[in-house]
Amino acid sequence: MAPRYDQPERGPEKLSEILAKLFVARGWGQRTARRELDDAWMAVVAGVVSEAAARRTMPGNPKRGTLEVVVDGAALLAELSSFHKDALLAGLNGRLKGTRITALRFRAGKISAGKGPADNKGDAR
Repeated sequence: MAPRYDQPERGPEKLSEILAKLFVARGWGQRTARRELDDAWMAVVAGVVSEAAARRTMPGNPKRGTLEVVVDGAALLAELSSFHKDALLAGLNGRLKGTRITALRFRAGKISAGKGPADNKGDAR
């Protein structure tokens, strides 16, 4: 008699498969990566520019190697994009383990406490 391929194997499921499904279902991997990106960004900006400048910026989600950063204020936006872009990019890639950032893109926006970058999409000045 030939084996049936439409029925799953019987028996216990591997623990690694259970944990992988749990991480995906709960989104824990994304939260950890997001926290790592936020912490790395704040440390790099504080080290390159200042602590006050770090509080006036918010990184978005990297897409195809480009990190979009919301900046509160035109003067700070001009300073970051003109003078500190290369140092920020090098520092960020030195701190991040799994994500490789190839470019930084800055845009003006309002930074509110407790809001994520996705919430600031319509706040461009």
